[in-house]
Amino acid sequence: MVEELQWLDRNKNAELVFRLISEEEEVTPLQLLQASKLECWLLKHILDRLQKEGLVRRSQAGFALTEKGRNLKEKLKTTLELKKV
Repeated sequence: MVEELQWLDRNKNAELVFRLISEEEEVTPLQLLQASKLECWLLKHILDRLQKEGLVRRSQAGFALTEKGRNLKEKLKTTLELKKV
């Protein structure tokens, strides 16, 4: 889990895509493309990496968080709350 946190922290585009997916139950590739304003190839690369890390999965509508992804979302939320203090 630490490696995933470090990778997302270093890669702002990946962090953006992860956040967009985590805000919804399921997100279509078109929604991600429009919201992120990333190039198609870069978005595909990030989604492939997020899937490889086990953080997101393909769903009927597009992409959704896995259990590991939901756990990471909670850790990120806690980390942001601690940074505010």
